[in-house]
Amino acid sequence: MGLREWGRTIIVLALGAGAISACTMSPPPEPAPRHRSMPRAEQPDRVPGEYIVTFKAGAKDRQQDVRKAYSDFGVIDVKPIGNNRYVLKLERDPGFSVIKQKAEHTPAIESIQPNFIYRIQ
Repeated sequence: MGLREWGRTIIVLALGAGAISACTMSPPPEPAPRHRSMPRAEQPDRVPGEYIVTFKAGAKDRQQDVRKAYSDFGVIDVKPIGNNRYVLKLERDPGFSVIKQKAEHTPAIESIQPNFIYRIQ
């Protein structure tokens, strides 16, 4: 190996060592910013004034039946979401027990539940 080849070898080794040390000496990446949210105890577990209504198969005039059953609470909207289910939005929410009792007296309604909020932990 001649002097020129030794010089190239030393330069290549020096560049390689510098690249390796640069990789190992760089500061760690900053963590991604975390979404600041309300403490769990303060977060609602459902959308206030909203319920998911499931109708019995074959029920007709679904939106009209829901509007009539819950008219005392100011029906804002009744929106289909598929599979015989609708989102019911009320101006005044009397609470789930009252809503459920009305559903039990409405023949077209199979079930009703609050519009729960699901979160990833």
